[in-house]
Amino acid sequence: MKKISAILLIFGFFVISKSFADDYEPAYILAMEGSRTWSFRSHENESWDSFSILKMDKKVQALKGPELNMINGKLTSLCYIEWDEIDGVYVIESRDLLPYDSVNLFPDYLISDVSNTSRKKWTCSYYLDVLVKGGRDALYTYEKDAIDFLERNTENSGLTKNWWEQYERDYERLIFFQAVISLGSSSMKNYWIINNESRNGSYYLTVQVDYYSPELSPFLAYNLPVPSYNEQPTFQLRLVPDGDYMDVYLDNETKKLATYVLVDQSILTELDTLIMTNSCNYGNITTWPSRANGVMDYPPPAKAKISSTSSQDLSAYSFTTTSNLRLRASADTKGSVITTIAKGDHVQLLEKGKSATIDGITAPWVQVKTQNGETGWCFGGYLDPRP
Repeated sequence: MKKISAILLIFGFFVISKSFADDYEPAYILAMEGSRTWSFRSHENESWDSFSILKMDKKVQALKGPELNMINGKLTSLCYIEWDEIDGVYVIESRDLLPYDSVNLFPDYLISDVSNTSRKKWTCSYYLDVLVKGGRDALYTYEKDAIDFLERNTENSGLTKNWWEQYERDYERLIFFQAVISLGSSSMKNYWIINNESRNGSYYLTVQVDYYSPELSPFLAYNLPVPSYNEQPTFQLRLVPDGDYMDVYLDNETKKLATYVLVDQSILTELDTLIMTNSCNYGNITTWPSRANGVMDYPPPAKAKISSTSSQDLSAYSFTTTSNLRLRASADTKGSVITTIAKGDHVQLLEKGKSATIDGITAPWVQVKTQNGETGWCFGGYLDPRP
């Protein structure tokens, strides 16, 4: 097994046992041609103007998953990679990494645009229940171990802060990139994506925890019950999109790990206010997430001023993609690609265009709106029902 001695020196503030360092085998991922990379020394000195451009795709070893940093005034997600032990550690933008062996990728709308601070964010669905119940003590139902840890930390260290003042408060608990995802409950862990398969609208991932997310830090002790690296170096996750919801399963659909919801800033702001002050203003909440069929796991508070229960008119999204389908700017195969609609996603039909025969199928080009709000043209031969 590979020994990562250089990383121990660089990240000395992490408490990682030598035996784990000896045993950990980094995942391999692909750094894309044209990517900017910084040596760790440049990153350490915040010399962001000193970078190299990859002249070709490069197979690299994946070490540390996403962390946020400011590069020339823009919030950016970064990962740590290694060419080999001689060249040392480099920093690269998370968006410039792909799984090395996977053919399938996430659709563009799932990839987190961390530079957009007002974007919608994936958070734990049970935060909605905490909001509905109207008191931070409702969080004990879901995160008792984490809260108990924070309270013990206060007692043992002589701090005067309450548990809610130590709580991780950005509330984003699921972040997507093509080669790495971060997910958790009271805190998040990073997982390298070894393989990504799309079947019937679900994403079947083979993942490996990153080098600095094993159960070695007390702040990561209370999280989702995934296997440790020593128990199972790689394991499977299944992600099932459902409207504004994302259900996550371990190995198969009988072992649900978590449910996340895509929420806007009005919900996150009032959630933060509730946890910090034990009260909030429901009148400031303007949207509430729902599943594709309109069902809500937790109905919104009566005092919320909801303009719409979801980010889309659910009844209008009556067509389903039967394959991964390119959404284009014009009604022909030469039109620029806006995004790729995943197999099993729902779209709204806006307009029919000219007929064409592609892959032996004759059908019209159609203008559609995706559940993510993007509008463009796609070939109707891969929609169900056929337009």
